[in-house]
Amino acid sequence: MKDKDPLVRIAAAGALGALRDPQALPRLRRALKNKDPLVRGAAAEALGQLHDPRALPRLLQALKNEDEFVRRAAAKSIGKLSPPEGQRGEILEDLAAMARSADFPPAEAAFEALWGLLTGETD
Repeated sequence: MKDKDPLVRIAAAGALGALRDPQALPRLRRALKNKDPLVRGAAAEALGQLHDPRALPRLLQALKNEDEFVRRAAAKSIGKLSPPEGQRGEILEDLAAMARSADFPPAEAAFEALWGLLTGETD
């Protein structure tokens, strides 16, 4: 029987991110579609910990999520990745648009992501 408790899923996402195992990528990408925004946000954060650019397409989709926490986590994670040169301009534009928004926590995260992508300084 699968556990449906969001707290368990949030903890699992955090643990998968902390392990930094690329094999966690498919599970975390699926978790971005979970109905609970806290699970989606935890998955977005964990994807950033993997430092795997294959997570970019799903994280870019998460930038448009209706939930502020998910958008913020996705932006922060994108700032930790090294996007392919062909996608870099589009990603910078998406983050810049988010940074200009009046939606403070996601805008702040977008600034942090832009800083990470432009300087290479990530946490």
